Amino acid sequence: MNLEREDLADQYELLLDNFPHLKAHPIKRTVLRTAAQLRGRYRIKTPDAIHLATALESGATVFICNDRGLKAVQEIEFIVLGDLT
Repeated sequence: MNLEREDLADQYELLLDNFPHLKAHPIKRTVLRTAAQLRGRYRIKTPDAIHLATALESGATVFICNDRGLKAVQEIEFIVLGDLT
């Protein structure tokens, strides 16, 4: 379904480009390899695996999310936002 909301896409891009402390990383072959390993090891969804692999390959030590299912991944420490309340 095409909603033809180019204006909305532009707003998201502007937000991400200017969000404080957010750094965008290109997807490199090493990230894809790590993502494949994580996906195979933990049976997580591909977007989650890519996100986690990018964090790991970038040297992150903590992953903040709201998905308790990802806590099975042992390679990085998790902070689940829902657990903070």
